[in-house]
Amino acid sequence: MKLKFEEPSQGWQYIKRVGHKYFHDRGTGRIAIADNSGKHPHQTEDGVLWLDMERSCTATSQPEGLWSIPLLAPDGDRSSTVGDIKEAIFVSSLTGKPLSIGGYLYKMVEVFE
Repeated sequence: MKLKFEEPSQGWQYIKRVGHKYFHDRGTGRIAIADNSGKHPHQTEDGVLWLDMERSCTATSQPEGLWSIPLLAPDGDRSSTVGDIKEAIFVSSLTGKPLSIGGYLYKMVEVFE
């Protein structure tokens, strides 16, 4: 089943750059990702790509330690982009989803000393 999303308001609030740039869309409440091809998500070559809040970041089988960052296109098509471990941990903190490594799920927790 494909999900359709409302158009972004383009009222972008910058969150952080961790490999990719992350933005909060004030109108929809969703989080979008942007690469270096544009200043804001709607200005990139790929257009607006939403962070998929339902799927976990997954370790790839690549020896470089790359991670799959789950995305959703405005028409609901699922895709992903690659990131490093810092970006995967950041996305996990945004989504509340565990990290997936070799089929096992690891929930990130905050440790206080």
